Amino acid sequence: MPRVTAQPTRSPRSWAAARPRARRRAARWQLPPALALFLLLAALYVLTSGGHTYSYDEETIFGLTESLVERGSIVVPTCAGCTIIHSEPAPGGRNYSRYGPLQSFVAVPFYVAGRAVAGENDAARWFLTRFAADMMNPLVTAVTAALLYLLARWLGYRHGAALAAALAYGLGTQAWPHSKTFFSEPLTTFLLLGAVCCWWRLAVAAGARRAAWWAAGIGVCCGLAIATKYGAGIAVPVLALAAAVALWGHWRAGRLALRGV
Repeated sequence: MPRVTAQPTRSPRSWAAARPRARRRAARWQLPPALALFLLLAALYVLTSGGHTYSYDEETIFGLTESLVERGSIVVPTCAGCTIIHSEPAPGGRNYSRYGPLQSFVAVPFYVAGRAVAGENDAARWFLTRFAADMMNPLVTAVTAALLYLLARWLGYRHGAALAAALAYGLGTQAWPHSKTFFSEPLTTFLLLGAVCCWWRLAVAAGARRAAWWAAGIGVCCGLAIATKYGAGIAVPVLALAAAVALWGHWRAGRLALRGV
């Protein structure tokens, strides 16, 4: 008869001790919620993106990107058959984009990537540079949704409520349709939301130095938003007033002593 060896059995205490270890091992492989949300929405936006421009406005913004890379100039060339909406010619007949330049500047790396893939084929370069540049807004919109999730968490909302708000923005508003275009609204929205996040961090800042950094962040985000879309300037007075109220609260509480700046 073969000898049967009894298998050792674990006590309830050993099972209880093993469960936290298993949870820790599983947690190492879990993505942070904001990152997971970004990856999910970015994949969705990229898959549903048209990969091309839709209007003369987008072609004008893209034309500045092209000029920056190909000629190292902010002059946007125009001709009778070009799909470029140009402003009134400057002295010397030069034309400049009438839209905020930051969208075009941020798209430069995407243009360069598309140009590298296309090589010397003119037709491929025409398509792939636009396709690559058009991939910018899906990523920016996904980052905006992730930032909205983080803001909701900072405000004290639970994971489920913050996730619902971010998904409602990403899937139930004009954010999704705009992610398919090369318009400047997605980048403008991201920068204005960044200013709101800086305002909240300013309101709860623990010291004068941190308050100064977050106040500067509001100014930077607002300035970049205006450089992206001039109409974003309408939000600046509201954000400036909110920042002033937060700084006044810190001042009255004695947290803005000059020696701490």
